[in-house]
Amino acid sequence: MDFYQKYKLMVQRGKRNPQCKVSEKIAAVARGMFSAGLTRNDVLATVMEIQSLEVFLPKNLKRYGKELEVAVLSGRYTAKRPYQIRHKFEKQHLSGVIYLLSSPQRRGQLKLGATTLQIEKRIALFESKYGYQVNLIAAKTVKNVFLLEDMASKSLDVYRVSARTLGDSNEWYAVSYAKMWNQIEATEKKLMSVNIE
Repeated sequence: MDFYQKYKLMVQRGKRNPQCKVSEKIAAVARGMFSAGLTRNDVLATVMEIQSLEVFLPKNLKRYGKELEVAVLSGRYTAKRPYQIRHKFEKQHLSGVIYLLSSPQRRGQLKLGATTLQIEKRIALFESKYGYQVNLIAAKTVKNVFLLEDMASKSLDVYRVSARTLGDSNEWYAVSYAKMWNQIEATEKKLMSVNIE
């Protein structure tokens, strides 16, 4: 069982149900399954904490704890973030490229992204993963690239096209290039003003 996929479901549930604070807490606890150097017992302890919180979920919401426990006890699980995003959690303050993509598949939308890879390689990986063409609209090398992306995406969240992303990236926004790029630059200035190193 891929624990990262289950974790993503928990995070999405928390976002869909902002009034359910238990969902948010479960997602925060589940994030601990991906810390470096965890033993199987460490992961199991986190799973048991998830189960203890799931008791307080509304009845209509799915519980993941039991299937996670069975997977840990059987040894049939992986608890690794995908390579494409692993570095975001390991090295938050890296310099890299923040970029915007467009696609004929998503007219009127732009994708916000950040990478420490060469931008051409990142685009090739995206096209290979999702199976459709994208075009580079803008790119800029910045400090704290993942922090900048995270802060900018939160500011733009109202434009996120999250309801139509099944099996696709959820970083597409129905917003103009000017508004999106202005937000990125304003966020970058804010970061520089507080001297985050």
